[in-house]
Parts: sequence; structure tokens; C-alpha cells
Amino acid sequence: MTETEYRCAHSALARRVCLSPALQRKAAESATTFLIDELEYGLEPHRIIRLLGALGAKEEVPPLQVFATSHSPVVVAELNAHQLHIVRKKGGRHVVTRASDAGDVQGTIRAHAPCLARRISRGVRRWKRDRSHARFWTSILLAMAKSPLAASGATLVNGNGDETFSRAIALQSLGYRTAILRDSDKPAPAPLEAAFIAGGGEVFAWGGGRALEQRLFAALPDGPANKLLDLAIEVKDRTLIEAHIRTISNGTKTLNDLETEALFDGFGLDSRTLLGNAAARFGWLKTITTMELAGRTILGPAYGDTDASLTDVMDGVLDWVEDGGR
Repeated sequence: MTETEYRCAHSALARRVCLSPALQRKAAESATTFLIDELEYGLEPHRIIRLLGALGAKEEVPPLQVFATSHSPVVVAELNAHQLHIVRKKGGRHVVTRASDAGDVQGTIRAHAPCLARRISRGVRRWKRDRSHARFWTSILLAMAKSPLAASGATLVNGNGDETFSRAIALQSLGYRTAILRDSDKPAPAPLEAAFIAGGGEVFAWGGGRALEQRLFAALPDGPANKLLDLAIEVKDRTLIEAHIRTISNGTKTLNDLETEALFDGFGLDSRTLLGNAAARFGWLKTITTMELAGRTILGPAYGDTDASLTDVMDGVLDWVEDGGR
């Protein structure tokens, strides 16, 4: 089949799929039930949305009773919680749970629709409001020639700061195996964390009251730690990094001082603490591109020589994911 023939065949399939519910609606007076297996099959996202509209998904009184299966985040995001049902096999039988029965989960479903297409999920980051750390994880796995988390049925979720535990508990209430990886530079809300753990959740956190950036500068070997500083200089500009170091050190250290120390003796404990504090406070690594580079070119290759204070936590998360994929 040529590329042109393939495109024509694909377009014809899409037209037939989208036309079918329209015809069904015309016959709805005599036949009001519609069955679709893998609703998204052969359709681009915009056609999926049109198909759902044709089926009456957005109408207050749907004209059809529709039973449809899907693994598409587009479908999940377009539907309301009361329209979504999660099917699982438990004890040799299938159990169907309506998403809305878990409480106020609509916001979590819309924000993280891919989670509902996975077997397990993880809320990533406790107190930060960015997605760069999810890309950081993916880059590390690629650098270590390991399978992506998605291959084990897991997905990464941005905890969005103070919403982390509420989002994790919402996913947990929907029956998803859920864990949280969080910073420990701020204390977690004890009642929410206790409720999450009591519900079967697991929490992984960096020790010593540190954020990820602080843990990286503390745990990486001298060479990779210096490369991390070089990356920050490249991304943020040398003058800015110099100003940040002077601010954090109250004028007692300069960037030249740290570079000279790294060249001759390696970073001492105080210098590592200074760099970690500056990186965390001023967001040296807070972009998706920067975190991807750090994971793929610095931590990934140096993982085997990195201090256990970092790798033990990360290994624990990976083991947890692999346990859920068995």
C-alpha cells in the first residue's frame, strides 16, 4: 500500500467512524443503545472530540445510551466524572467503579487524564509547581538504558505544590496504586500524609530537609557536580550565578572561588551546601530543557558513583514501579 493509499484508507475509516453515531442518532427512537470498543481507534484527537459530541456526551439529556471502552487521555479529559467508569479484575471477577463515586475528582481527572489509562501513578514533587522534574526522571532512565516508566504502566504527575496530597488521594480513591516523591525542605501536612499512607500510599522524600537541587549538589561526585554548576552558568548567565552565590554566602564566596576549589580539591561540604541552596532558591535548573540535560548528561552517567543519599530514594521509587508492573 502506498502512502497516498494509506492516507485515503485512514481518512475513509475516520469518516465512517464519525458518520456512524450520526446515523445512529437518527434511529435513536427505535434503538437507543450504542456500543463502541476502543472509541479512539483510527481517529485524531479532534475527531475523537467530534465523535463524543455526536454521541451526545456534552448534552444534559444524552440522546443515546453509550457503552464505550477507551485508553485515550483525550476521551478521559472530555468526559465528566459521572460518565467515566473504571474496570478492574479483582479476585477472578471484574469490578466496575464510577469515577464520581470517589468524590470531587473532576479537577484531578481533567488535569491528569493520562493517569486513568495506567495501572499505577505517582505524584511527583511535593512543593514545586513545574513539570521539569518529570522530564529529569525520564532523562535519567534513558541515560541508564532502562525502560521508561510508562513501560511498567506508570505515569508521572505534577503535584502542583500544596495540591500534591489531595491529588494523590483522589487518584488513590479511584483505585490507582499511588506514591509521592517529594522534597523535604518544607514539612508535609501530617494529617494528609497519614491518610494517604493509611490508604496504601507510599511516600519517598529526600533526607536532611533538602530539595532536589540541594540533594544533587550534595550527592554528585566532584566532576559531575562541577558540570552541574557549568550547566547553570550556561543556562542562567555567569553574572547572574555570581550574584546568586554572593547573596547566599553573604559576600564571603565568589564563583571564581568555587571554580578554583573544584579544580584543585573538589567541592567541600560547605561549598556543596552553598551551591545547592543557591540552585534551589534561584531556580537554576527550573526548566524542562535544563532538567532533561542534567538527567541525561550528568546524573545518568554518574549514577553508579553518586552518593546513596540520592540513589537510595530513586532506587526505591523504581522498585516500587517495577513491583506494580509485575
